[in-house]
Amino acid sequence: MDSINLLRELETNYGSFSKAQKQAADCIIKDPLAASYSTIEQLAYSAQISTTTIVRLAAVLGYKGYADFQHALQNCIQDEMVPSLKLAVSYEALRDKDNLIADICVTQTDQIEKTVDSLDVDVMHRLVSKIAEANRVYVMGGRSCYCVANYLAYNINRIQNNGVCISPSDNCLAEIMNQMSPKDVFIAVTLPRYIKNVALSAELAKKAGAYVVAITDSYRAPLTSFSDECIRVEYKSFDFHNSVLPCFIICEIIISLLTSRNPEEVRDNLTNIEKTLRTFDVHSI
Repeated sequence: MDSINLLRELETNYGSFSKAQKQAADCIIKDPLAASYSTIEQLAYSAQISTTTIVRLAAVLGYKGYADFQHALQNCIQDEMVPSLKLAVSYEALRDKDNLIADICVTQTDQIEKTVDSLDVDVMHRLVSKIAEANRVYVMGGRSCYCVANYLAYNINRIQNNGVCISPSDNCLAEIMNQMSPKDVFIAVTLPRYIKNVALSAELAKKAGAYVVAITDSYRAPLTSFSDECIRVEYKSFDFHNSVLPCFIICEIIISLLTSRNPEEVRDNLTNIEKTLRTFDVHSI
């Protein structure tokens, strides 16, 4: 079967499914992205059915097993999340130029509010404590998430001189990962369609004993399997791209909490940085 039509096939054949198979189909159709990265046990738990039912559903649709079915679902999601197709879906809304600016602002404000509402305060304080005690704090993000990683690492550097921004396409990625130790913190920022090297790097950081944190859209995103903590963010935009504004809100919280731990030391560090900046004559004012 063509994986692009998998979700359509679930809907088309829904009437012929058993009661338990319908529960599985409902769960997948409701949140296909989460389902595409769930283990068979996780999916069965979410749908409140047995793993055997999921295997049978996959077989009914022509797949050899759950792995084959899951791979097809991942391909289906990936194809549907191609930016050009996302833009096509939102095209009509974008044509309403009279209300466009207001609608964009409402959408982004809503995404930020949902992110903040779901935030676990204890997780944030644990993360900041780990950052404050770390030897090095590595922050990784690729493509649109790279600017988030760079911003967070830059400000951690200004606060305590040990932030390191990494790109998943860095030529020295292997050497950087080889330096990872249990005294380090590794923060990964990734949104759908999820860059493979980010999850792989999180896995390597975990094996090295580092404290691994995922900033991502779902507790079932690929790299959460290797994470000590997961900070969930919204990411929807009004057009084709993943919005990183909620990610930046998380960065702002981390930066402010970290600064509040020892503002005197931060002030001294900023003063020293300022002296160096003046040596380089960086600013025009």
